[in-house]
Amino acid sequence: MNLKNIKQQLFTLLILGSVSVSAQQTPIFSQYILNKYVFNPAVTGTEDHFTATANYRYQWQGVTDAPRTYILSVHGPHKFKNYGIGGALYTDVTGPTSKTGAYLSYAYHLKVNHSQKVSLGISGGIMQYRVDGTKITLKDPGDLVLTNSLLTKFVPDFGFGAYWYSDQFYVGVSVPQFIQARIDFSDDGAQTLSKLKSHIYLNAGYTFEINKDFDIEPSFMMRYAYPAIPQVDLGLRAIYQNQFYLGTLYRTQDAVSILAGYQTADEKFMFGYSYDLTTSNLDLFSNGSHEFMVKAKFGNIKSKSKKRKRKLSKMERLEQKFKELVEAEKELGGGTLKKDKEETEEGGMENYDDTVKDQIEENKTDEKPLQQQLIEVEQEDRELRAKVRSLRDEAEAAGYSSPNDSGFPKRQEYLDTLDKIKGVYKKKKELDSLLD
Repeated sequence: MNLKNIKQQLFTLLILGSVSVSAQQTPIFSQYILNKYVFNPAVTGTEDHFTATANYRYQWQGVTDAPRTYILSVHGPHKFKNYGIGGALYTDVTGPTSKTGAYLSYAYHLKVNHSQKVSLGISGGIMQYRVDGTKITLKDPGDLVLTNSLLTKFVPDFGFGAYWYSDQFYVGVSVPQFIQARIDFSDDGAQTLSKLKSHIYLNAGYTFEINKDFDIEPSFMMRYAYPAIPQVDLGLRAIYQNQFYLGTLYRTQDAVSILAGYQTADEKFMFGYSYDLTTSNLDLFSNGSHEFMVKAKFGNIKSKSKKRKRKLSKMERLEQKFKELVEAEKELGGGTLKKDKEETEEGGMENYDDTVKDQIEENKTDEKPLQQQLIEVEQEDRELRAKVRSLRDEAEAAGYSSPNDSGFPKRQEYLDTLDKIKGVYKKKKELDSLLD
């Protein structure tokens, strides 16, 4: 191998190792908690609006030619379909070397239940690696191999990921630089051992509601690229009234970060800043790292769909009714699903004709709002079921197998209560049909 190829290999290695002391080839951000899209394409379109985010990171202030990273990303959902699209532009500059790229992403969202979804995403694009020889001072001034030269290399990039999320939590895994393209600047086709490495990102977080003003969000991130040692982030963020946040993050082999940010009351803009205090050997030369973030939300796509909004509203009402029933059951001593099933079987409600067509017009003329009627009917239902449980307990205490036993003195009262429950059941069906 001639001198030219040897030096080109050395500069290739410089590019591939310039991003991080841990030999990771992808940029590191501390504000990724608020822009998970930059490392996982499955996050594409997981919010109800389009999001544009700009990040700028000045790494290792005080170190000559330290890395500086810029990235601009935009992504959002389709108005009617269950998928999202997005894209990003970025550049990572370290002294005479730089990496610039662009990619597009697509993610399909699968509904797990009314509050949880799983997203599967892919991304594809192109990256340019460059070495600017004019910024390099050679030991031998007479060696013109690299002096005044500009070496460039274009390579494709591909990645994929998965993301499981709800309003309270998220779990994601992604693999950027999946292709592992080779990097060389030789003109004669000579092979090189330098290539992109596939990375594995695993992250998770959960938001705990402390009270109406405060939320706490712990988070976790692991990065791994063979044969480097895995790097782990442990973070904690406190959020006040969904507008102000303050947090800290510990990154193994690198730094401790302080994070702070503000979101406008209408949630359209967010501003973030983080300062990394270096904990590696670079702390002898570096004054830390600075990172700035600006995030904007626009085009509230999903909420513009009246059909989708109506369906979600109905689901939320049903969920709220279910929670209220569960809480009421607990307050009354805790019934079981088995006992409710027995009540249904003894009262014969599985054979009950719940046709409500002949009652709809009558209910429409009721002076009370439907919601108020439903609340009253549910309250009556809870009281009647509590009475049935009380009669059952009384019968068992008296030695009867069931309050339906012919010898039980309050058998008729028990049967009358079951009849009332059937009436309430019918009324609830009517009200539910009118709410639709």
